[in-house]
Amino acid sequence: MFNSKFSFLLFLFITVIVNQINGQSVINSSGENISGTGGSVNFSIGQLTFDNYTGANGTVNQGIQNAYEISLLTSSEISLKRFSFTIFPNPVKDVLNLEIGNLDNKNMTYHLYKSNGRLLEKKNIKSNNISIDMKERIPDIYLLKINNGDQVLKIFRIVKY
Repeated sequence: MFNSKFSFLLFLFITVIVNQINGQSVINSSGENISGTGGSVNFSIGQLTFDNYTGANGTVNQGIQNAYEISLLTSSEISLKRFSFTIFPNPVKDVLNLEIGNLDNKNMTYHLYKSNGRLLEKKNIKSNNISIDMKERIPDIYLLKINNGDQVLKIFRIVKY
């Protein structure tokens, strides 16, 4: 009887120690638990802690390391007051929808760029609702630029999965 209790406690102790050794350590800057009628999502914003290992052949950085990026994707806020732009869904799989409110100028175009800056598609905007076929495009980050003549009104960052 004593031997089985001791074995169980030893097993429990070893399991706890091993889980502590192999568990991930995270530095969270934010996070949230969101639930609704369609389900729930739990997320955290941060990064795994990482270690640097240096040896005779170089350095290895263990963990996730992402550069912090701030970019201004629009210009001319005065022009944006006349228009309202909505894109959905983003991330997109098949069809990207662009809705433009207060479309009163027929000189508007959209340009779809690949992440390397290559222009993939350029079309005139003739209606308030536009569908852009993304089905045959590879998963990547794309830029969708909305122009009024030579003036850039809005640039969207689109994620294709």
